[in-house]
Amino acid sequence: MKLFNTFIAVFLLALSQPLLAQITTDGNAFGVAFELNKEHAGNWAVYETLKANDTTSTQLSGQITEVCQSKGCWMKVTIANDKEVLVRFKDYGFFVPLDASQKETII
Repeated sequence: MKLFNTFIAVFLLALSQPLLAQITTDGNAFGVAFELNKEHAGNWAVYETLKANDTTSTQLSGQITEVCQSKGCWMKVTIANDKEVLVRFKDYGFFVPLDASQKETII
């Protein structure tokens, strides 16, 4: 009986907690808003000279063609000249929505 009373007390306490407000967005933008920097965006010569495991600071825009369906931890983006880029996020710091495929992105 003591266990039953404890269960009922915990249950009633849980019901009395106020619900947190649900904040929804329109789903069109993620992260901090920014614009594509035209100076960095069209410099294809930089991409042609990159070797395996090279890094560079740049901006890309394109269409998301594929997204990791387990967590959204990577995405494939088609950029100009029908080239595909695999984008992974350092230390799982960001996840892409699982339904982001076929949407435009600026990276």
